[in-house]
Amino acid sequence: MTETFTVKVTYKAFGNPKTIDVVLPTIVGKYVDDLHICEQIFKQTNTYKGPIYDQIIERGEGRTHTSLSVGDEVEINGQVYICADFGFEKIEDVDIKTFDREDGRTIVFSVSPKVGVGA
Repeated sequence: MTETFTVKVTYKAFGNPKTIDVVLPTIVGKYVDDLHICEQIFKQTNTYKGPIYDQIIERGEGRTHTSLSVGDEVEINGQVYICADFGFEKIEDVDIKTFDREDGRTIVFSVSPKVGVGA
């Protein structure tokens, strides 16, 4: 029996947040860190294939746009990572720039590390 754990993928970049739970296998005997998991989710949602992509389509209630974008989030064991301008960062370590659209939605257009964080 394969052990699993659940991560939350939240689409926030374009307003109207939607969270989808994704079940992943626990990899025993091989170290995989949170950022590796985030990158795998990004890869599969942007190439439109793989078991993570399949789950998002299945649980996304008609969602046709699966690609992760700057501002979307992945939560792993309570830690939230945000898709940044380059790669993923812990949400508390970034500056997020947004703008408000005429239709009332808030759009994320830039996520970058806070000055002095991780230096």
